[in-house]
Amino acid sequence: MKSLLLILVLAGCATPQGLEPVAPPETNRFTREVLVEDVDEPMQMDFDGENRVYWVERKGGVRRYDGAVSTLGVIPTDHTGEGGMLGIQLAPDVASSRQLYLYFGAPGEGAMHLSRFTLGADDTIDRASEVVLLRVPYERGSHMGGGMTWDAAGNLYLSTGDNSDATQYTPIHWTAEGGAGQDAQRSAANTNDLRGKILRIHPEVKLVMDIAAPAVPGSCEAVRQAGRKDVKVIGLSLPNLCKPCVHDGTVQAVVLWNTADLGYLVVETAAQLIRGEFPAGATKFQSTRMGSLDVNGSEVVLGKPMIFNKENIDKFNF
Repeated sequence: MKSLLLILVLAGCATPQGLEPVAPPETNRFTREVLVEDVDEPMQMDFDGENRVYWVERKGGVRRYDGAVSTLGVIPTDHTGEGGMLGIQLAPDVASSRQLYLYFGAPGEGAMHLSRFTLGADDTIDRASEVVLLRVPYERGSHMGGGMTWDAAGNLYLSTGDNSDATQYTPIHWTAEGGAGQDAQRSAANTNDLRGKILRIHPEVKLVMDIAAPAVPGSCEAVRQAGRKDVKVIGLSLPNLCKPCVHDGTVQAVVLWNTADLGYLVVETAAQLIRGEFPAGATKFQSTRMGSLDVNGSEVVLGKPMIFNKENIDKFNF
C-alpha cells in the first residue's frame, strides 16, 4: 500500500548560536501519522503558509491535502521509464500570487519543462496560465532528477539528472554503437548541457540587458528557446546582428553609436587639429555634420547614442 507520510519532530536538536549542543532525540520520540493512502507514485511535496501539503505524482497528478485530498490538476506528462512529473515548488508568495512551479516531461517533445502555473478561481490549475521557464532535452527515461528549492533571494534551484542508464560504465566514455545513453560525459560532464547539474533560476526576470555585441543575439536565442514571451532583451550591439530578434519582438531595441557619424567625427577632428582650428582647452567642437559637440578633457563627445528599433533598424547596414 502506498502512503503519504508526515513525520512530526517532537524534540529538536538544533543549536542556536551561543548555546551548548543538544543531543539528538531518541527515535521513539517521533510520531508518524498517515495522512493519505493509495497515492500514485508521489515524487515531491511542499507546504504552504497554512500548513497544507501539496504533492505531485509521476503520471501528472497535482494534489493537495488540508484535511481531505483535492486534485488541483492532472498535467499531460511523458512518464516513460523514470520520467514524468518529478518536482513541485510553491511560489514564495503563493498566498497572493497563487503560483506554483512544476518540473515534468512534456509529451512528444523529448524535453522536461520547468513551468509556472497559476491556480484559478476554482482552486485548480489554469492550464492556459503555463509559462515555460526552462526546457531540458532528454534522450531516455533514466536519471531525470527534479528536486527543487528556493533561496532567500528568490532564486529557484533545480537539480537535473544525468539522463544516463545506471551501469558501471556510466562515467567512462562509451564508444560502442548504441551505447550513448550510458555515457554521462555527454551530459553531466558537459558544461554546454543542462543535464546532471544544479541550476539556479530567477523566474521573475522580465528584462535582459547586455553590454556586448554578441551577447544580445545570444540572450535573444536563450529567451526564444525558453519560450519566455514575457521576457524582453535590450543592449549594446550591431543592427545587423539583431535584425531578426528586433523584428520578432524578442529584442525591443539595440543601442549603439552611429558608426558613420563616428568615422566622420574622427577624420574631422584630426583635420581641425592639423589645421590648428581645434585649440587645446576647448570645451566645444564644431562639426560641419553634427553641429556643436561637447569636449570632455581630450575627448570629443559624439552625443546621444543611436537607438535601433523596428522602425529604423533596416536603414542601417553594419
